[in-house]
Amino acid sequence: MSVDRKQGAVRASGSGIKVTCPHCEKPTIVRTSEKITRQTRQAKLICTNADCGHTFIVVVEAVKTISPSATPHPEVRMQGPTLKHAVARPVSA
Repeated sequence: MSVDRKQGAVRASGSGIKVTCPHCEKPTIVRTSEKITRQTRQAKLICTNADCGHTFIVVVEAVKTISPSATPHPEVRMQGPTLKHAVARPVSA
């Protein structure tokens, strides 16, 4: 996942999502994280640039399924791939 740096970068890496400061574009650290819903978390981030020191809130939300869960929860509703079933049609002679 990536977003234009001018808009505040979000990058995925092997260790998780990395969010840069929207002001100085330096890395941030998650200070706190709180579950809002099954699909949403709110986190407080602080910029690692001592000259900046910006502290801000981000919201992370699961919005679309790429690969369906093998153990789906009935309360979770997301967009995702739909299974296309073959329709049996009579063979004409």
